[in-house]
Amino acid sequence: AEERAAELERRNEDLTRELVECERNNKLQVKVLVDEINILTAQVKQEGVPFEYLKEVLLRFILTPAGSREHGDLINVVADLLHFNPADRARVAAHRAKSGGGLLGLWG
Repeated sequence: AEERAAELERRNEDLTRELVECERNNKLQVKVLVDEINILTAQVKQEGVPFEYLKEVLLRFILTPAGSREHGDLINVVADLLHFNPADRARVAAHRAKSGGGLLGLWG
């Protein structure tokens, strides 16, 4: 029983280290994406929205798990690309809060 407890404790520690590493990687990926989004958003404001870029952003938005940090960031990117005014953004935020923030909640 003690060996099994020690084995479970080691496994728990391994999984905890793995989780910390995944969280660190996710934070780094989010930072890279946010930086890229900011650069591209500035370019789009200067040049207008290229159709292919808009298509890629929307595709990524649809394929990203609802409720994830990236999904929320992509909502903001779409709002920037489409030049949502503060009232539009408030409507989207209110609708997402009411519906739980999922894809169908945003468009349904």
